[in-house]
Amino acid sequence: MRDVRYRYTSTYHNCEDVASLDVVQAVLEARARAELWLNPWITVGAQAGANVAAKGDWMTGLYFGFHSRAFAGR
Repeated sequence: MRDVRYRYTSTYHNCEDVASLDVVQAVLEARARAELWLNPWITVGAQAGANVAAKGDWMTGLYFGFHSRAFAGR
């Protein structure tokens, strides 16, 4: 489930206008992720996904992971 909220505040002279938009929709998303250990406590990774129900709806990301136990306790 995806819930996206937009809120706009506009000020012109002494007039303030606030508008908001809320969109809720179901999402079926296939994802792939890869992760690399840089040392026993730090990882770096990338991920990508696409909504299988809607064309052009995709996501990507890069991340750093910090672990409190060496190699995540494995």
